[in-house]
Amino acid sequence: SKIPVISLESAGSWMESEKEARPAEDWIDWPSKTSKDAYAVRNSGVSMFNPRTGEGYPDGCILKIEPETVKPAVNGSDVIVRAPDGAVTFKQLQIDGDNEIVTTVFADGNNKYLSAINPDWPERIIKIPKDSVICGVCDGYFMRTGK
Repeated sequence: SKIPVISLESAGSWMESEKEARPAEDWIDWPSKTSKDAYAVRNSGVSMFNPRTGEGYPDGCILKIEPETVKPAVNGSDVIVRAPDGAVTFKQLQIDGDNEIVTTVFADGNNKYLSAINPDWPERIIKIPKDSVICGVCDGYFMRTGK
């Protein structure tokens, strides 16, 4: 099925926008099953890639994102999160203590953190700011090859 490719910044408000007001930068065919609200984001940077092990998401890969209503975020999920100031990031969700399913909006954020996969990333683990919102959960990725 075809899914829209959008910027990480657009992902911060994609599900809250009216369908007509969701301009895509591109459309791609996704080989596996997707929900009607799935979208894709180009990964930029190496915070979510471990250069030592090759784990994670290489710079430039295409991430398939499912809304949290389709794929709930749990401990270890790779998520797009929008902070109250509008900043949007792609990181791994870490929950101290248990594997509870997370509500979409973080009321307190006490035991919830965002972590970069890259062990050399300067701010590898950050506390999730109060009132941050999960905008989607990564459900796969691929790299385009060639030019």
